[in-house]
Amino acid sequence: MQAADLILRDQVREKDLEIKVTYPDGADTYPVIVFSHGLLGSKDGYQPLVRYWADNGYVVIQPTHYDSASFRKPTLTELRDLTPLFVGWESRPDDIILILDQLAHIESLLPDFRGQFDHGRIGMGGHSFGSHTAMLIGGTQLSANSFGNCGNVGGMTSVGSIANRNISAGVNARSNAGGKQFRDERPLAFLLLSPQGSGRALTETADFSQSAWDDFERPMMIVTGTEDKGRRRQDHVWRSEAFTYGAPHDKYLMVIEGGYHGFGGITGTKFFGSGPANDSHVEWVQLSTLAFFDRYVKGLLDASKFLTEGGLAKVSGGAVQVSYR
Repeated sequence: MQAADLILRDQVREKDLEIKVTYPDGADTYPVIVFSHGLLGSKDGYQPLVRYWADNGYVVIQPTHYDSASFRKPTLTELRDLTPLFVGWESRPDDIILILDQLAHIESLLPDFRGQFDHGRIGMGGHSFGSHTAMLIGGTQLSANSFGNCGNVGGMTSVGSIANRNISAGVNARSNAGGKQFRDERPLAFLLLSPQGSGRALTETADFSQSAWDDFERPMMIVTGTEDKGRRRQDHVWRSEAFTYGAPHDKYLMVIEGGYHGFGGITGTKFFGSGPANDSHVEWVQLSTLAFFDRYVKGLLDASKFLTEGGLAKVSGGAVQVSYR
């Protein structure tokens, strides 16, 4: 397994995007996972998951989004409220689309790995704020009142210009009931680690309603835990709403008994609300997410049996419950 830190240039937004590419040592062609970090994270996080996926035959690409603490440390006031830190969320899905648009260029920057990206097999994942980003790429609709005041923030692109760019790139960014989507058809499946539910979750310009997932037809896996609280103390049932209200078929919900927001250490760092370290929780997330991507990105039909036929429940001694619809 190898890793490379690269910089992509976005000519439209006139900004650079830092990414990390982690990839296997073999000579085969490998599917791609694009993974979006949580609030204040970076391309360097989530190594317990990233390295595990790469060891099992995936190229993993991680951007560093605008909100990363590697760019600017948040103030105590921002940490108490968090809402100001979510301003500019519109740039995150644009980062993902930039990566998808430039896959061939990224591959060309890896001399020892050229020709080994499988551009037709792409998965998308995210944790926390990164799940919000992934849901937008998957077609989750913003609330009708979410587009009142989305402008250019700190040099970042406004919602309107993002939508225009997506349309020009052939991406289905369509209007609905006063909102827009950042939907991109290239990812085949979506992993949502501790996602947001409906109502006020981030900021008023980025909220979802319970109908937000009506058009989310592609495979989805949600991972949450009974101690995985939202910033307004919402419980894991709220975290599960994309599964509950979303379009049926190929949807999975994994709930870890005693699982916290950090799932025992998947980010590789400790943060407020992450919960205690737990190697078993990390292992269960590794095993389950690999089974999901193997089934819906690699196309291995038997891989999902680990989720649907009690394999994960057996490994966890009943501490993990998986629902499927």
